[in-house]
Amino acid sequence: MLAGVAVNAVSRARGKPRAEGVTSSQLRSALDTTGAEYAIFWRWSSVASVLKAEAWYAHDGTLMEPDVGRRYAHGQGDVGSVWASKGTQLVRNVRAVDIKTFARLQLAMYYRIKSVAFAHCQRGEIEGVLELGSSKLDWTAVPACDLFTPQVRATAAKPHALEVSGELLQSVVETSGAEYAIYWQNFGQVGELKAVRFYARDGTCMRRSQTFSINKGDPIEQAWRLRTPTLLPDASTLEIAIMGRLPLIKHHKIRSIALHPLKHGVVEIGTTELWRSIERDDGSTASRADRDKCSDLNGDASPDDGGAGPDRRAVPEIVARMHMADEAKVKFEPALPSEATTIEARLTASLLRPPSA
Repeated sequence: MLAGVAVNAVSRARGKPRAEGVTSSQLRSALDTTGAEYAIFWRWSSVASVLKAEAWYAHDGTLMEPDVGRRYAHGQGDVGSVWASKGTQLVRNVRAVDIKTFARLQLAMYYRIKSVAFAHCQRGEIEGVLELGSSKLDWTAVPACDLFTPQVRATAAKPHALEVSGELLQSVVETSGAEYAIYWQNFGQVGELKAVRFYARDGTCMRRSQTFSINKGDPIEQAWRLRTPTLLPDASTLEIAIMGRLPLIKHHKIRSIALHPLKHGVVEIGTTELWRSIERDDGSTASRADRDKCSDLNGDASPDDGGAGPDRRAVPEIVARMHMADEAKVKFEPALPSEATTIEARLTASLLRPPSA
């Protein structure tokens, strides 16, 4: 399940109780305000004389997680330096600096983080350094963020409540026969679609999608902008300039990807097999023209080619139809391509056999 995870350290100091610290909800608000993908609050411990990660939040629950156990002395490293100066620091492009400038360079590159910002924060006895990271290079300065009262920012519109749960994505995967499902929510205030919910049968397939930026022209962005259900018959044939996640798709052997726009985002489901059509809410099959709104993304890998090609098997037209009874209830159902094909309630590998005569 794709979900934000927070880690809160508990003070073991004896004597005077420690002041209440930063919460995961505050860090999540910081992400929504700045467009960052993870946040860490490094709080100063007067007992140990070091900065410790008091709270950490990431949309996917993994970004920069190994950092949580680190400690920084006064003036040590990027975090310690910002603490000592009581100021801010922006590493706009971590790939353009050396490890002396940014000690966690390799970790950031592993998670595809490009920009990291640091800012000293204090409210009463709570004092430390806020760290924010983004997979984009949009920041030209440390983004403005009041960690303690983020609601005062007039430009930070409150994000819509998630309309898709992790449990729903699991149901989508089990019903459609897909390998994974992702919900990309639109964050209008920063102009981005972000992966905020995730489910995969094996727990890992396409999980690292959340580290990618969804740029203009990406199939997900087009499905959202055009509000059109879209099928990528064979995503592995796309060009990397169009599909930035192509190496990840090939790594997990994903072939067909279906995209379905909702009110506040896009649901993506993918399979290692080949789907040949996608069905609309009204029960009609999307036309070739509709599917080609993504600029013939798949080239010759047409869903209407009758299964031609050495790597294509004759498969039933397996599609996943999304019905919206209301905003809180969304489900996928299999649609039968013909009366000659029997499709069980839960799609299984047997569905990928040639249809019976």
